[in-house]
Amino acid sequence: MVSAIALLSSQAFAQATGESGETAMTFGDIIVTAQKREQKLQDVGLSITALGGDMLQSMGVRESVDVVAQVPNVQNISVYGPGMNPNFSIRGVSLPDFNDFTESSVSTYNDEIYLVANGAGSFPAFDLNRVEVLRGPQGTLFGRNTTGGIVHFISNKPTSNELLIDAEAEYGRFESRRFTGVINAPLGDGIAVRFAGIYQNNDPWIKNDFGQPDSGAVETYAVRSQLGFDNGGPFKAIAKFEYGHAEGPASCYHHVQSFRDPVTGLAETPAPSNKLNPWRRCNNNTVQELIGASSYNGALNMSYDFGDVTLTSVTGFNHYGRDSIEDYTFGPYDGQARYQSRSEHYSQELRLSKTGPTTDWTMGLYYLHQNGSIHYAAPVFAADLGGGLAGPPFFVADAQGTLQLRSYGLFGNLEHHLTDQLSVAVGARWTKDNKHFQQDLFYNFTDDNLTDFWPDNPFGSSVTGVFASNIFTDAAVGDLTRLKKGSLSAKAQLNYKPTDNSLVYASVSRGTKGAGFNNGFIEISAAPSAVPYKAELAYVYEAGVKTDLLDRKLTLNGSVFYYDYKNYHAFGFGVIGGFITNKKARLYGAELELSARPFDGLMANIGLGLLDSTIYDVTTPAPSNVTYHTREMALAPAWSLNGLVRYEFGLGSGTMAVQGDFKATSKYQTDILNNPATVIPSYEVFNGRIEYRGPGDSYRIALFCKNLLNSKYRVSAFDLTTSFSTVNEQFAPPRWWGISIGYKFRQ
Repeated sequence: MVSAIALLSSQAFAQATGESGETAMTFGDIIVTAQKREQKLQDVGLSITALGGDMLQSMGVRESVDVVAQVPNVQNISVYGPGMNPNFSIRGVSLPDFNDFTESSVSTYNDEIYLVANGAGSFPAFDLNRVEVLRGPQGTLFGRNTTGGIVHFISNKPTSNELLIDAEAEYGRFESRRFTGVINAPLGDGIAVRFAGIYQNNDPWIKNDFGQPDSGAVETYAVRSQLGFDNGGPFKAIAKFEYGHAEGPASCYHHVQSFRDPVTGLAETPAPSNKLNPWRRCNNNTVQELIGASSYNGALNMSYDFGDVTLTSVTGFNHYGRDSIEDYTFGPYDGQARYQSRSEHYSQELRLSKTGPTTDWTMGLYYLHQNGSIHYAAPVFAADLGGGLAGPPFFVADAQGTLQLRSYGLFGNLEHHLTDQLSVAVGARWTKDNKHFQQDLFYNFTDDNLTDFWPDNPFGSSVTGVFASNIFTDAAVGDLTRLKKGSLSAKAQLNYKPTDNSLVYASVSRGTKGAGFNNGFIEISAAPSAVPYKAELAYVYEAGVKTDLLDRKLTLNGSVFYYDYKNYHAFGFGVIGGFITNKKARLYGAELELSARPFDGLMANIGLGLLDSTIYDVTTPAPSNVTYHTREMALAPAWSLNGLVRYEFGLGSGTMAVQGDFKATSKYQTDILNNPATVIPSYEVFNGRIEYRGPGDSYRIALFCKNLLNSKYRVSAFDLTTSFSTVNEQFAPPRWWGISIGYKFRQ
C-alpha cells in the first residue's frame, strides 16, 4: 500500500519539476524509485510510504529511526541510542538481536547503498530529499535480507541551475541545540557541488539515582559532500562522501528485579527494583556511555543513456565502528559490558534498464564484500562497594570474533502491459553468500577490580582461570565456520487499472534472508552445530488498491497480506546469552491510508495497520523448558494508528502553517517468549508545530513541541531474568519544545 499522503507532496512536486526538494508544501505527482526507475507513486503496485524532506523536518525527524512516526505497521527499538544498532520492524518482521554481525530482516539503504552494519543505519537526518519505506519482500531488485522490507534514505542532489545557501538554528528544552547548513553551487558545464552539515547536542534528561552521570545527553555531527555532473547529455554522475559521529551518555536502563515462574517458565516482575518513579530516572550502578560511533560512506553513481537502454553503475563503501559501555544488570551482582566493533564493506551494482511502450525491464549484477570484527567484554562483579567501585568480578565474559562475507547476485525484473489496463510483472534474483565466521568466547576468572577495566583498559584483565568457553574456530570445529549458500528470491504480480486514477494489484513473493551465525555473547553451552542458523524463507501473498477520488482531493490506499515462514529467524535469551533459532511462523494483516485535501491549504492524513502474528513451538530457558505451541512475534502490535493534520494560509507576505500529528499502538511483545515482564503497553503520543515562512521561502521560524501531552510510556524492555534476575527497560523522552529559525538564499 502506498502512502500517497500530502505529507510528502512538497518533495513530489520538487521531483516532478526537477528541483532538489526545497519547495513549499504543494500537492503534485509523487515520484519514487522503488523499482529502480522513476515512477508515479500511485502507479507502483507496491506497499510504499514516502516522506518528503520538508515534511520530515516539520515532523521533527532528527534521527533516521524517527521516520517510523507516520508509517503504518512500522516500529523501531533503538536500545542504545543514536549511532548504534536500530531495529526496524515492518509488518511485525524484525530481528531484535543487537549483536553486530547479525543482519536485520529490514534493510537500510542510503542513496542506493545497502548498509550491512546495523549501526550504520542510525544517523542524523538532514538535507534529505525523501525517505521511501517499502513493505514486504524486496529481494528481486534490492537483494538479500529484505523479507520485512527496506527503509531507503535519499539525499538532495547537486543541481547546476541555481546557487543555494540554506542555514537553520534550533534551540529547545534540555539545552538542545541543532545547526544545519547547505550550500549548492553550480560550477558550469553541468557540474555542481553540494555541501551539507549538521551539529546537534543536548543536556541529560534522565536522572541517575546511584551517583553515576545522568543520561540522555548526546552529541552528533555529520558532513556530506557531493559532486554532480549532468549537462543534459546521456552521461550523468554523482560522487558522494559523508561522515557522521555520535557520542555521550545517550541512554541508560531502569533495571527491574525479575524472576522466572517455575511453572510457566516466563519472566515476571513482582515490583520495581527501587521505589522511585522510573520515568526520567535510571538505576545504573556503573557508567553507561557511547564512547563513540562513527560511519564513513562513499558512493559513486554513474549512468549512460544509450537511447533504448540505460546502463547504471552504483559503487558504495561504508566503514562503521563503535565503542560503548553498557550497565546491564542490577541486584546481587554489578554487571557492565564494553562493546567494540568494526565493519567495512564495499558493494558494486551494474544494471541495464529499459522503459518501452509495452514492456519495462531491469536486469543486473551485484557484488558485496564485508570484513568485520568484534570484541566484547563483560565483567560481572560480586558486589557494589559504593562510590563507583565494585568487588572482584565473579567472572569476565570475553568474546572476540571476525566475519568475512562475499555475496554475489544476479537479478531481473520485467513488466509487460497486456492491455492498456492490465499488466503482468515477474522478477527473480539469485544470490550466493560465502561467509566465514570465527569466535572465541571465554568466561574467565580474574582478581582484578572495576578500576582495572574501565575506561582505559577494558580488555586487559589478568586471567587466573577459565571455567567455561565456547570456541568456534577453524581449528576447533572445522568447516562449520563457513557457509556457502545460494538463495532464490522471486515475485509474480498482476496490475489492473480500471480507471486512470486507480490501481488494483495482487502478488506472490518468495522472500529470503541469508543464513548466518550466532555471535557475540551467545549461549556459552551451545553446541558448535547450533551456532550457524539456516536461511529464512517466506512466501508472501498480497493484494492492494490505490485510488484518487473527488478530483484527487481524496486518496485511499489499502492492502492485505499473508506471510508463510519457513525457518523464521527467532531470537531469544537463554540461560546466560542470546540465540537465534529457526522456527515456523506466519502472520497476516492489513494497512489502510487515507489522505484528504478538501480545499487549498488543508491536508489531513490517517494510517491504520493491523497485524496477527504467530511463531510456533517456542521453548523457555532451562530449567523449566516449557514449550509453547504459539507465541506472538516481537514488535508486532495488533494495531497501530498514525495521523497528521496541517493547515497553511497566507499571512502578510508569507505563509503560516499549523500542524498536529500523532501515533498510537496497541501493546506488543519485545521477545518471542512473550514474557509478561517485557511487554510494551499501549501508548499514544501527540506532537504540534506552528511555522511561518517568508516570501519565496526566504526565511522561516517555527515553534514545535514533541510529546505534547507529556505521555509516559515504555519503549523497550529485554529479559536477563535467567542469568541476572533483571529486566532492563527504557522510557520515551518527556515533553520537548523548541524554536527554530532558518534562512534561505537562492539565485
